[in-house]
Parts: sequence; structure tokens; C-alpha cells
Amino acid sequence: MKFTTLHSVLLVTIVAWMLFFLLQIKKLSQVMESNQSLDEKFIFSQRSLDQQMFYPSDNTNVFDKKMATRNYHPTIIDTNLTPRVHVSLNEEKKDIDCGCPHICDERALNKRTPKLICKKRIEWLMEKYNDTEEQACEAASESTPFADSDLPCEIECNPKFCKNMKDKPKIDITGLEIPDPIYKRYDGVVIATKVLHPKDIPTLKQMFCLLNAAYNRHVNYDLLVFTTLPWSSQQIRDLELSVAPAKLTVAVEGPSLEDHLASMTMQERDFLERRCNVTNGEKLTWFHRCTEENSHLYNNLGYSWQSEFRAYHIWTHEALKPYKYMFWVDSDAMATKAFNVDPMKVFIENNLNLMFDHFPGGLTRLNEIKQKMLDAYGKAICRVSLTEEGTLKGDICGEKTNPSIRQVYGFHHITRLDMYRNET
Repeated sequence: MKFTTLHSVLLVTIVAWMLFFLLQIKKLSQVMESNQSLDEKFIFSQRSLDQQMFYPSDNTNVFDKKMATRNYHPTIIDTNLTPRVHVSLNEEKKDIDCGCPHICDERALNKRTPKLICKKRIEWLMEKYNDTEEQACEAASESTPFADSDLPCEIECNPKFCKNMKDKPKIDITGLEIPDPIYKRYDGVVIATKVLHPKDIPTLKQMFCLLNAAYNRHVNYDLLVFTTLPWSSQQIRDLELSVAPAKLTVAVEGPSLEDHLASMTMQERDFLERRCNVTNGEKLTWFHRCTEENSHLYNNLGYSWQSEFRAYHIWTHEALKPYKYMFWVDSDAMATKAFNVDPMKVFIENNLNLMFDHFPGGLTRLNEIKQKMLDAYGKAICRVSLTEEGTLKGDICGEKTNPSIRQVYGFHHITRLDMYRNET
């Protein structure tokens, strides 16, 4: 009897626990269904608000374009909007051109606002809302040329307009500020810059276009682009058409990386590969990130090389030999308004060797510099300062003085080439 009673108690207990768990599972299922419904409603409502902002229709309020790029977190709302057409997530990805490959090109797709990049915004809209490419392009693009808003894409990527456009919109700059008196064109002047590879062509087009509007349209100086990696003839022609009528030269700055490495000793190559964290069996490229010993700063090898090229090798480069003066401007230094002074007139008529936009733009404390100057000139400069007259003043090093040399900021300066070509 005792065994039977105990068995009955255990059986009742097990059944009770089973019933309890079944009830809990049912409640949990109801909660999950409720939450799923709530999430679906919220997602649709969030999407509907975005539809109102990007695609206002007859039964919605029209939002200002600037509001369309802000981040909203609305509560659940009802809407009568018809959902947009979806595309399959399994659809094969292709290059984006918004249906206008003739004008919605790489330059247009790389256009940006402070927060958004055109192509990235289109891809985000397609991924988040399963939009067609045309829907995403229209949402991210302007509807008028050169509009000043928060939308990242220009009108040449808006399918409503770009399909009927033969060329990109252009601004007539002939009516912009005309200097009085007209700037004089001096002989022997070249505007020079440097890039790593042809992928920088869109940036060059923008830089030269703005510089032309601000200054060079009055004097039409030659343009010189130094490049580390060679361009094709078609790529050179593309930039020539963009900067015409100015004469353009694209010059490979020097030997290939393979030729540089071949000219080094084994110890020099090992030293460079250690600085660039090259692993065994890996091939060094211009894109390896390199650093100085005991430094927290890193740059790719191509960027580090341009520093040496601009400090030393550039002055005797064949492409500069026909010129007396170099007007240097970094490829990403953009003019924002017309020049109110002719910089070449100031430079040449005052017989200057160096004219610069900004000082100081860096600081060098390497002791090796002091010894190199002593070996070359018998004296060394340890300090550089700016006088009240705007000239640079160098202080000679004492026997125990270590160098602390402030530098001219490199993005824009003008130099007399003969001064820097002089080996003495």
C-alpha cells in the first residue's frame, strides 16, 4: 500500500507540472504573436513615414527635403499609403547608375554631403526598404541642378530627369567676378599636384574646376599631375577634356615600387618591410600601412613616399624642367571663392623664393636633420619662426641645441624652382 500511494503522488505531481509548462508555453506563444504584430505594425509605420518624406503623394503632407535626411523615431501611426514595389533579395547585384550611365557616373555617385555619400545612400535605401534602384535614386537625388540641400546625389542621378539629359548641368562662369585690372599671365608658371593612382581623377576634376573658376580662367597656366601608378591614355584624355583649354601633363613620378625595391640592399628592404608590417611571403604594396619606430602614427606607403618625393625628388623631375615657378595645390584642396589678389604677381614682382598659405603646419624634432645640415652647409637651423613682415626666420643651432623646426603647411604654396634645383 505504501508503494502504491507514493506512486500515485508522484504521478499526480508529474501531470501537474506538465500542465503548468503547457500553460506557460501557450502564454509565451501569445506574447510572441502579439509582439510580432506590434513589430510589423511599427516597421510598416516607420516605412510609411519615410514614404511621406521621400515620396509625397496626393494624400500625404509634403515634407521639406532637408527633413527627409534626418533620423525620425515615430510612434505607431496609421497610414493609407500604398506600399512601394519590392524587389527580390535574391536578385543579382549590379553596378548602380540610376538608369543613366552616361551621366550618373563615378564622380556623381561619390558626391557627398557632410553626412551622406550618394552611392552609399542609394544602397542603404535599397537594402533597408527593398526599393528598386530607380526608387532609391529618386529618393536620394536633387530635382533641380546645383540645389543646396542635404540630399547627397545631384540631379544627374535622378531617374525622373537624367534619362532625358544629354550632358551634366554646367554653370556659366564667364559672368563671375572679373578682376580689375585683369590678371597678367607670367611665363614659366605651372600649377602642379600629385595623386597615387587614376582613381583620384574625380577629385582632380573637381579641384581643377574650382581652381579654374577662382583663378586660372584668367591666366590659363599649364597643369601638371604627378602620379605614382600610371594612367591609361583614355584616362589622361578624360581629364584633358575636363580642364581644356589649359594644357595638361600627367607624369609618372618615378620608378615602380618593384624597381625601388630592386635598387635597395637586403638590409634596406628588411628595414622597410618591418616598418610596414609585411609578413613572410607577402608582397609589399603602396597600400601597406607603415609607421616610424616608436610612433603611434600610420600612413600607407604611397602617402609616405609622396612626402619624400615632394621634399627631394620633385625639384629635378623632367616634367618641371620647362618651368620657372611651381604653383602647388593638393588634389583635395578646393577653392571656395574667387581670388581677390593675383598670387603669381605678388610672388614674381617681389622676387620671392617661397610663398605659402599657412604656417606652421607641422613640427620636426629629428636629430638626424641637424647632422645632415651640418654635413651639407657647415651650419644647422634648429628653429624657424614667422616675422611680423611675414617672412621666415631661422635660428642657428648651438652645439647642444636639438632641432625643433616648424614647417610650412604643404597643401598650397608657390616656389621658385631654380632655388630648389640648386644643389649648393
